[in-house]
Amino acid sequence: MILEDHAFSEQHNIEFALWQLHYKRIEEFRAYFNVALSSAKSNPSHGEEDGMRRR
Repeated sequence: MILEDHAFSEQHNIEFALWQLHYKRIEEFRAYFNVALSSAKSNPSHGEEDGMRRR
């Protein structure tokens, strides 16, 4: 609805604000993913502990 009023949207930089909101969520997801990836690398799976090797 906000974007229907083009003049209002332009005046208040609505498109940019929406982009920032979505980009922030993407950055939060990347940070969460990187923590999970680091955790997985530092804690090998049980299969590797039992003598199974990774390729």
